[in-house]
Amino acid sequence: MATSIDNIERALAVYNGRETATLEALLGEGAVDGMAVQHLVNRIPSYDANAEIGATWLLLEALKSGSRFNAPTQAACLDAMTQLKRWESKLHMARAVEFLALSDAQAESVSETLRSWASDSAAFLRAWSVTALVQLAKRHPALETAADAALARAKNDPAASVRARLRRLGLK
Repeated sequence: MATSIDNIERALAVYNGRETATLEALLGEGAVDGMAVQHLVNRIPSYDANAEIGATWLLLEALKSGSRFNAPTQAACLDAMTQLKRWESKLHMARAVEFLALSDAQAESVSETLRSWASDSAAFLRAWSVTALVQLAKRHPALETAADAALARAKNDPAASVRARLRRLGLK
């Protein structure tokens, strides 16, 4: 009998990086449980580009659905964030930041990663990285200066999508 991890691996092996129906089905089946999340986090650095995108999408969706990472899983996730190759994967993890309970030290580390992503060539990644920096600074006031600097740069971003994201959040 196939385990949820086997099903996830099969789905990620054929994932095209865009169509999420198969991944959504895994979520609906409850396949992305604590053990599967730990597996995904540990495997992210070794996945090919499309599987990396799919794995980070699953992690984001699990967090949005109320899953919470235990301390070892979260530490591994934060480490994996620094090894992501695709902007889409980085986008998923920037969006996931609001759901993570971070210590001050972890928040500082995540802030550094987000600041580097805030100058990426992908506009959506820039927009969500700044959003995550602002959210992080609300929970960790020591990061306000870095968040304010990223926000100031984003207000003058040449991409309309970045400026629109800021307006949507009331960060004009």
